[in-house]
Amino acid sequence: MENSYTRIGIFTVLRNQNWKDLFIYCGQIIPSSETCRRYLKDLYEEEILRIKYLINKKDVFLILDESCIQNVNIVNVIIGPLDNPNQYYLIDSRTLDEAPNNSNIFRIINETTQNLGIDGNNLKLILTDAARYMTAMTPSLKLLYPQIFHVTCLAHLVHNCSVKISEFFTKTNKLIAAVKDIVVRSKKEEIFCIKSDTRQNP
Repeated sequence: MENSYTRIGIFTVLRNQNWKDLFIYCGQIIPSSETCRRYLKDLYEEEILRIKYLINKKDVFLILDESCIQNVNIVNVIIGPLDNPNQYYLIDSRTLDEAPNNSNIFRIINETTQNLGIDGNNLKLILTDAARYMTAMTPSLKLLYPQIFHVTCLAHLVHNCSVKISEFFTKTNKLIAAVKDIVVRSKKEEIFCIKSDTRQNP
């Protein structure tokens, strides 16, 4: 997780003058990025030990989601006990040197369970999006985690259904695209909004 934060330059915000002014206004001294890096690893390891204690020998769920920040692929992993799904933790935020695929996602899941000492029979549920590489790893997951149930995100399913349905209404799609070109992407509209700070009626 530490490498993910440093790789996307999250500590550069500490050198932002507006942040410095805010801390000074609040009577505080903003820490340097070097100081934050020095304490980050110890705080992370301390939190990992606390989470291990809280989920020890419990049935757990995992949530995985991949995002791209500043052209860096990051996989976020959330874990929580099934008996209290409102209690969940961001356990890892892993950068990828390549595009996400079923192999590196599968490896992240295995490393997460091993680092936390989770028994294979205690991982009961995993929630991901419906990307092909996510669904492709399900058979391999069931070999190591026989009790696991893989659920894909309902929002992505609804989106995919909407995209498929829209293919049957080409004229409607063209009409919506034309309206967006006029209202959203028009340079004249953009200039008008900047000058008047209002949205012109189409």
